[in-house]
Amino acid sequence: MTTVPAAWMPCAALKRIIVHWMAGSHQAKATDRPHYHVLTEGDVSLMRGSRPISTNVKGGQESQASHTLSCNTESIGVVLSCMRVAVERPFDAGPSPSEGGHRGTGAVVVRGADPASTPGDGARNSQCDRASRRDAHQC
Repeated sequence: MTTVPAAWMPCAALKRIIVHWMAGSHQAKATDRPHYHVLTEGDVSLMRGSRPISTNVKGGQESQASHTLSCNTESIGVVLSCMRVAVERPFDAGPSPSEGGHRGTGAVVVRGADPASTPGDGARNSQCDRASRRDAHQC
C-alpha cells in the first residue's frame, strides 16, 4: 500500500478531504500540481502537489491549491490521475480507467488524519504536538 509521507501532512486545522478524478491519463502533469495536494498516478505512486496543504487553511496568505469550485479553504485536494475521455452516459471509462489502487488513495490520506481530533478541529495529522492542540486555529 502506498502511504502519504508524514512530511506532506502538516499540523493544520482542515475540515475535509476532497478526492476526485481529473479526466486525464494515468500520469499527472506538471500543470496539474498547483491544483492538488496529493496526486495519484496509474501505478499508484504519489506525487506531491506544488502547493503545501497548509496553504488551504482558513485565512491563509499564500495561494491555495484550487481543486474544487468554492470549496478549497480548509480542504485537502487529492486527485486520481485517470478517466481520460471518459463518458458518463452510456458509461465508458476511456483508455485510462480508475483502477482498484486509485480508489484506495483517499483512504490512505484519511488514515493519516488523527482520530483523536475533536469535531470542529478539522483533520489533524498524528505528527501534531498533542499538548498544543488547545488552540483550534493552530497546532
